[in-house]
Amino acid sequence: MNLNNKLLFYLPLILCLLFSCSIVKAQNNKQLNSILTDTVTFNKFTDSCIAAHANDYLIEFYDKMIVEEKIDMLATHIPFLQTLYYQMNHHQFTQNNYAVCCYLGRIITKYHLDMNSPVLYFNEALNIAQHLPNKCLVPKTYKYLSSFYSNVRHDLRKTYELNNKCIEYFKQNQINGILDCNIDVNIGAATISYYLEAYDRGVAQLNVSIATVRKINKPKQLFDLYKRRSFYEIELNKYNDVLKTIDTAESIIDRLPDKNILKNFTTAIRFNVLVNEGYYERANECAKLVNADLLKEDNDDYFDYMNNFIKMNIQFNKKGEAKAEIDNYASLLKPWNIQRWRKLYEVKYLLAKKNNDYETALDAYQHFRYYDDSVHSQKHNLAIMDQQIIYETKGKDELLKAEIKQNFVYRLVVICGSLMAAIIILLIYSNFIRSKKSVQHLTILNDEINEQRHQIGLALTQVESANKDKDRILNVVAHDLRNPIGAIANFLEIVQVKYEHNEEEERILNTSQQAAIQSLTLINDLLEVNQMQSGKLELFMSPVSLAELIEKSIEQVKYKAIAKQQTIMFDNHAKGMLIHGDAVKLQRVITNLIDNAIKFSYIQKEIVVTLERGSSNAILKVIDHGMGIPEAIQQQLFTASITVKRMGTNNEKSHGLGLSICKQIIEAHQGTIEVVSEIGKGSSFIISMEELIA
Repeated sequence: MNLNNKLLFYLPLILCLLFSCSIVKAQNNKQLNSILTDTVTFNKFTDSCIAAHANDYLIEFYDKMIVEEKIDMLATHIPFLQTLYYQMNHHQFTQNNYAVCCYLGRIITKYHLDMNSPVLYFNEALNIAQHLPNKCLVPKTYKYLSSFYSNVRHDLRKTYELNNKCIEYFKQNQINGILDCNIDVNIGAATISYYLEAYDRGVAQLNVSIATVRKINKPKQLFDLYKRRSFYEIELNKYNDVLKTIDTAESIIDRLPDKNILKNFTTAIRFNVLVNEGYYERANECAKLVNADLLKEDNDDYFDYMNNFIKMNIQFNKKGEAKAEIDNYASLLKPWNIQRWRKLYEVKYLLAKKNNDYETALDAYQHFRYYDDSVHSQKHNLAIMDQQIIYETKGKDELLKAEIKQNFVYRLVVICGSLMAAIIILLIYSNFIRSKKSVQHLTILNDEINEQRHQIGLALTQVESANKDKDRILNVVAHDLRNPIGAIANFLEIVQVKYEHNEEEERILNTSQQAAIQSLTLINDLLEVNQMQSGKLELFMSPVSLAELIEKSIEQVKYKAIAKQQTIMFDNHAKGMLIHGDAVKLQRVITNLIDNAIKFSYIQKEIVVTLERGSSNAILKVIDHGMGIPEAIQQQLFTASITVKRMGTNNEKSHGLGLSICKQIIEAHQGTIEVVSEIGKGSSFIISMEELIA
């Protein structure tokens, strides 16, 4: 090997050693923190170690720095950790392999980067931990995994199951005396208490961990526990306790290398307390001391602060700033952060209400209720599980106590039976006397009930009359609005075609025309729904070719598909098939279904319309590959309700009446319509109608 090749071979190892020496020197000179927090220097060090195949040295060094609280886990550490993960031998159960898997899962969980990969990393870490002598690693991994399910996926059932597995592992392996393990178990239990809204119990569990951490002298972990406890005290509205807890946490900061960042966290919590108490002027002064960007090191702290900061600006009537902050807030949220989406729509509602924009306020409130129902549903299920566990734990003790008391109960029953016999005889006589009085009282009550029935009958007559008046007023208003709105739409089209416009004028005209067309469509739908509900739907029946109706419908809406770079495929397996129906109304159904498929499909996706012949029926399917329909919405999809309206993938608006009309038209033809959908994969609307046999 010549000199150049030798240099190339040993250069990475030399660089790694040089960086190691510089770090040792920095430790001696108390400059370690500046080197480790310098991203460029740190990346050069990790790259050198990997190039020199010093992977074990690198992860041991990294683990030591984290445990000794000299550096924090950052998202910028993911690339070198993933390199170590891909290069490690996955069939070896070593401490270093465990550390790589755990740190990847913890960093992705901390920054909510995705909702899948931490499960892979933590499960592999759990498998490795079960082969290692340190019994504390298994419950520690369960705690990390439960933290992922609670903070990222918001799956409280899974969080609860993992926490119980952790406790069960403790009992089976008799490791209650190990301090580190006790900390993790109590933090996990406190998390469950938080979601069960048992905040006092959570504070007590955290206090156990705080006492343990004081014994092993880990100031950073102690600070984190006090910060966590303040969240529980905020929920309990014990704001004086919160401030005392934060004072204690700040007394620890001076012993930590990143004290400015930690001081920023505690100041943000003080700000949250002031907003919750309604002291907005003092909160504003406190906010001037907070650096929001530094709070992004912890997603929950950042979003709690931003939520209250927006509320404060709304209170001060700073609507523009509040709107910008809401948009920034929304841009950082992940789809699975349901707790945070719930809070986002809360402040959206407050801002819209402040602006007197009731349509936006209603939309925000409906979204808020959707996420709020999801959160409360999970909490309800979690509470049931908690009661089941408590019941099962107490069951054996109760059974034992029951056996001990059994003999005593038998004797007591004999004595009580004799007393009860005497009491029953007295009660029978007493009831006989009272029954005479009761008959008289019941006669009076019966007369009163008959009078109430008469009044209810009169009220029902009035309700029926009011309902008829409502239908009449709706028809009059809708007919009076339809002609002028139609005229407006036509006038706007003439102005667009006949006169030249600049880009801004063209955009205004397009927006106005679309609004007029949507209003006209809504009026027509309201009239048709009202007619259907009144039993006035008229059908002009004749032999109809479904294939021709499908082709006309596709032609009618294809410009919308072209605008979203979508393709519509018609797959006809029933040529020449006829049904007995109203061609105009059936075409409206098909057009509406294809239009919905375009609206709720993503750009460049394919929409498939199929026509098949069943045993004695025609089967029409409209299949998209769009966003899918949540199960809760599917149950109301075919009702005449605006509460289920959703925005399309390109923010297209919907008034929520079209599918109700489709269902009533199909059922008027003695047919059926149903939907099969999966979130993120798309939906299929299936129509079945009887074929006309020649």
